[in-house]
Amino acid sequence: MNPLNSSNKNLKNYIEKYCSSLLHAYYDQPIMKALLSNIQGKRVLQIGCKGGGSFCQWLLKQETTLTICDPSSKIIEFTKKQLGDLATTYTADFSGLFPFASDKSFDVIVSSLTLHYISNWLTLFKEIKRIIARGGSIVFSIYHPHTDWNQQKKKNYFKKDQYADPWFIEESPYPPSYYHRTLASMFAIFRRTDFRVETLVEPLPASEAKEYDLETYQKLSKSPHLLFLRLLK
Repeated sequence: MNPLNSSNKNLKNYIEKYCSSLLHAYYDQPIMKALLSNIQGKRVLQIGCKGGGSFCQWLLKQETTLTICDPSSKIIEFTKKQLGDLATTYTADFSGLFPFASDKSFDVIVSSLTLHYISNWLTLFKEIKRIIARGGSIVFSIYHPHTDWNQQKKKNYFKKDQYADPWFIEESPYPPSYYHRTLASMFAIFRRTDFRVETLVEPLPASEAKEYDLETYQKLSKSPHLLFLRLLK
């Protein structure tokens, strides 16, 4: 991921658009929160923070000890202004390494719509294995691999490739493309790094989304645009 080069105003506009979007408020967040039950008092690492927005605030309300990392120094700077000393923040380039984290230093790792920007998942999950405590969990959401392949009319589902981001928001600090990988290749990495899949969710949007954006609600009701996973170590 590339560092931000936008102004603070553009960054603020992006965060507001993202947090109020149907994808975030009525689709991603309800499922993420449901998969993160009983995290009170846990040491949580959030990979990708969207500028200290509503999800960060929710994690803090669960009385977690929250650490946040993001590839953008400007995102981290903005997050610090939003959250103050309530969370520990680091800039990390998402190459799959988290040098700020000691072995077994987190109980829960959470990432909302971020991991699909990372190319090397084997390196990533080996590093997550190092920093997560025994019995810990990983909860994350990504773009659904079958839906994105089908909608973008790609010729080869099985090819790892970069796809144009269909939900890209202007002024976003994140790249306009992401990495497509098959479900089988994901599970192969989970097995190689000794993670067990506890929950897999292909969700419907929240019913309230119908009043917010009927066209998008109908689209999401016919095809799962996101995939949610909860893994256990």
